[in-house]
Amino acid sequence: MYQRRTHMPLTPRMGARAGIVGGVLGFVVMVALFAVEIAASGGEVVAVLRQKLSDQIAANPDPRVQQVMQQLLTPGGLAVVVGISMVMMFAFVILCSAAGGALGGYLFGKRKQD
Repeated sequence: MYQRRTHMPLTPRMGARAGIVGGVLGFVVMVALFAVEIAASGGEVVAVLRQKLSDQIAANPDPRVQQVMQQLLTPGGLAVVVGISMVMMFAFVILCSAAGGALGGYLFGKRKQD
C-alpha cells in the first residue's frame, strides 16, 4: 500500500518511520481510553492501585523500602508512579512499532535487482 501511494520502494528505515507514527497514534488512543476508564470507574482504579501498593509494603520487611512505598501512596506519589509507567509504556510501544515497521520494510520492500 505504501509503495502504491508513494511510488517509492519501502525500506526498513521508511518502515520504521511509519511504525513510529503508528505507535504514537496508538499510544495516544490507549492513553485516551485509559483516562476514560479512570474517570468512569469513580476512583475504583485508584483504590485498586493503592491496595496493590499497600500489599507490596506489607510484604517487604525493610523499613527503608516501607518508608519509600508509603510516599508512593500519597496523591503525588501515585502521580509519579502513573507518570513513570506511561513513559515506560510509551518507549515500549514506540520501540516495538519501529521494529515491526523496519521488519516489514525489510521483508516486503522491493529490492533492487542487479
